[in-house]
Amino acid sequence: MKLALVHRYFWPDTPPYAVMLRYIAKELAENGHEVTVYSTQPSYKQQYKVGEQPWVEEMDGFLVKRIKVAREKGKSSFLRLFSILKFTLSLLRRLVLDKPDVIMIATTPPIIGGLVVRLSSRLIGAQYIYHCQDLYPEVAKVSGVLNDGILNKFLVALDRKTCDKALWTIVLSEDMKQSLLARGCEGSNISVINNFELKSFSDVISAPVTEDMVRKEGVFRVLFAGNIGKFQGLETVIDAAHKLSEKDNIEFVFLGEGAAMATLKEQASELLGKTIKFFGHQPISIARKLIADSQLCVVSLNEGVYKYAFPSKTMTYMCEGVPVLMMVEPESGLSKMVRDEKIGVVISPGDSTKFAEQVINLENDSESLEMMKRAVNKYSSHHFKIESVLPRWVELYGRDGLE
Repeated sequence: MKLALVHRYFWPDTPPYAVMLRYIAKELAENGHEVTVYSTQPSYKQQYKVGEQPWVEEMDGFLVKRIKVAREKGKSSFLRLFSILKFTLSLLRRLVLDKPDVIMIATTPPIIGGLVVRLSSRLIGAQYIYHCQDLYPEVAKVSGVLNDGILNKFLVALDRKTCDKALWTIVLSEDMKQSLLARGCEGSNISVINNFELKSFSDVISAPVTEDMVRKEGVFRVLFAGNIGKFQGLETVIDAAHKLSEKDNIEFVFLGEGAAMATLKEQASELLGKTIKFFGHQPISIARKLIADSQLCVVSLNEGVYKYAFPSKTMTYMCEGVPVLMMVEPESGLSKMVRDEKIGVVISPGDSTKFAEQVINLENDSESLEMMKRAVNKYSSHHFKIESVLPRWVELYGRDGLE
């Protein structure tokens, strides 16, 4: 089939999906499909000088076509909105001209990207697959960005129709599937395919592991990697670090950037640079080395977020063999996975006292930690390794209904 895979960012850009999509495209091309990826020039992290890529290029047996948009300098909401509109309108024109059989788009840009693919598929008689990395507008609502008003109801109705009209709507967890059903989605076209570990194709960004990043011997490292945003609940981690401030052999490391970083650094106070360290966003190759050198990795979400998102950092943590401290509601699928498979510990969101207790328990119980590591390696090899997940994408594009 002639396949179009769409995402605002694509390798060698740095977001997780930009890398995962290259693996998916490569696998589909190797299985006989004619694949084209539609994206833009790398622009996700301005501080990384990735450099301009060819506007059209062949890569791993598939084609990449990049759409010209305005570079998003600083935090201008107007420029971001303008870039989204330019991307989606240009995308609509490209898809109508190229006439693919099947179009797949993820939820970047949210809602409007899915709408454009739905409209273009009607115009050219194509089918489309909606790959939901997060559920919008619910994520925006639960994180306080959007109120429960007329706009929210309109956006829910708009995205529900996109989900219902898709040949397949792909979500990352059973919790996300149940949330779509709660929207009123029909449901028979919803399939759960989780993301896989992040691996770098090459060191596009040159960034060494600096001396301050190296874990000192005897130090118990608790690490969080990913977006340091307002709905991760990371202030609880900082509170726990303060409760353990006398334990100078326990350190808390944050990899990433986001809207909450300045506040968290201020909250860290005198512990900043000592037992609390921020290393910023890192290339995948560096991040994986730091994850592998940690004793415990944190998955943290504010209340309610688990229903609409599945933190993909979980896969990379586990594929490096590191147990997880899951700070999510106990009824969530994430928590159930950790408890059932014995691959870490679970605490409720916001409980910094319990967080500190669990860190101390595991720091003092190397036998339990080793048992968790073995369980993590076993579970991740069957569920999160690239070679375990990619065949599901090949199988999806071979199902009845795709023509």
